[in-house]
Amino acid sequence: MTTTFDPYYKWLSIPPEEQPANFYRLLGLKELEGDVDVINSAADRQMMHVRSFAGGPNGVIAQRVLNELSSARVMLSDPPRKKAYDAMLKAAVSGEKAMQAEAKLSPAEEAPASKGNQFGNYEILTMISNASTGAIYKAQRRSDGLIVSLKVVPKELAKLPDFMKRMKREFELTKNIQHPHVVASYELGEVQGRSFLAFEYVGGADLGRVVNEHGPLAVPVAIETARRIADGLAHLHSKGIVHRNLKPQNVLVSVQGNLKIANLTMALEDDARAFLAGRDRNLTVMGETLGTPDYIAPEQAADSHNVDGRADLYSFGCTLHYLLTGRPPYNEKNAMAKIMAHQQSPIPSLRQSNSEIPVWLDTLFQKLLAKKPADRPASAAEVVSALSETSEATFNRTAIIAGIVAVAVLAFLIVLVTLAQR
Repeated sequence: MTTTFDPYYKWLSIPPEEQPANFYRLLGLKELEGDVDVINSAADRQMMHVRSFAGGPNGVIAQRVLNELSSARVMLSDPPRKKAYDAMLKAAVSGEKAMQAEAKLSPAEEAPASKGNQFGNYEILTMISNASTGAIYKAQRRSDGLIVSLKVVPKELAKLPDFMKRMKREFELTKNIQHPHVVASYELGEVQGRSFLAFEYVGGADLGRVVNEHGPLAVPVAIETARRIADGLAHLHSKGIVHRNLKPQNVLVSVQGNLKIANLTMALEDDARAFLAGRDRNLTVMGETLGTPDYIAPEQAADSHNVDGRADLYSFGCTLHYLLTGRPPYNEKNAMAKIMAHQQSPIPSLRQSNSEIPVWLDTLFQKLLAKKPADRPASAAEVVSALSETSEATFNRTAIIAGIVAVAVLAFLIVLVTLAQR
């Protein structure tokens, strides 16, 4: 079993069962603390403590925690924002209690449990999603209380030897990925003939849903969001992993504003869908073995199994367009028309949609959507550098952090609405 370093438990004394932590817990305060001086003092204390780890082997994680502490300070020290956050926190507590009451799966569902809601070393809390390629549950690891996402593979897929071999190979590639902007894989195992994959639970909502329900992000916020996604991509590429299905729906945003690239096993999803549809995996099936037509690179549409990181950069550019405009770059009516547009249509201008978008960002976007891979940026790391340097020279850092907090609040609202609809 692979575990990741837990900065909250080790550094901030937040027990696993209370994670993801709310802003008050991050600062070591009682919930709904009202004294601004107390809040700022607590933030100073926690940040000083975490900075002592910044120069060590967990420096990257330390910076992530510092960013979260900064977001907590911004939210709780501003009276209007604090009032709104407190109202949502109260509602979330009520919603969580309701969710716990409904945690036991209904008899009609095929619960992946050997006894009641126990599944090996995990306790099933609730179902997150259910698709033909497997159900995903929110679960708690019984050995240490860690909250995880648990994907249970359908029995008919688990019986395929090639599928399980590839699943093990995919897990071996991703199990050691520890990065603040990539969902971590914990364990691949089997319980009474049911294969499963345990990975990091993020909570919140995906960026696609945030933008779809609340509109495009403000320019500085979209840039910082894109920078974090590119940072995660750079790390994946450094490990030899090409995502091949990057899109807003595969970027999760937690209620603390953390961004995580998810769904690193697209090849497995391809195999599963092809098998369940009665097709050979080498058969090109629109929308199944190619990726997502709204975000797919031209060369990936031709051969989705032989691409490099530059295909991800193209999808990243399409994702950036969505964050800034609320729509993908090509709005054709069907999958084939969209793929043809990626291959043949002129690259749209971001500034035509929003004149507040800087020229340098539109120029970068044009490079990301170049039809030929050789004309795109050489690496995701290069994109991170461009976004970091130019953004810091253009926008106020405090405004960017406040915007990221606002995105987290939107994700929080979506969670509350989802709970209320259950």
